[in-house]
Amino acid sequence: MVLGGLPAVTLADEIETPGPGQVRALVTVAGNPVVSVPNADRLDRAIAGLDFVVCVDP
Repeated sequence: MVLGGLPAVTLADEIETPGPGQVRALVTVAGNPVVSVPNADRLDRAIAGLDFVVCVDP
């Protein structure tokens, strides 16, 4: 944890790990986590498997 939150680099782990608390939806605002984290291909595949994704980019 960093300042009470998880860094984006752990997002693929949170999406891919089954069980209680597994991430099944994602909302991003003014950002694209796939281009801003290491191992972006893994995160891209993980996000593709989510039930719900919303991206807001004003």
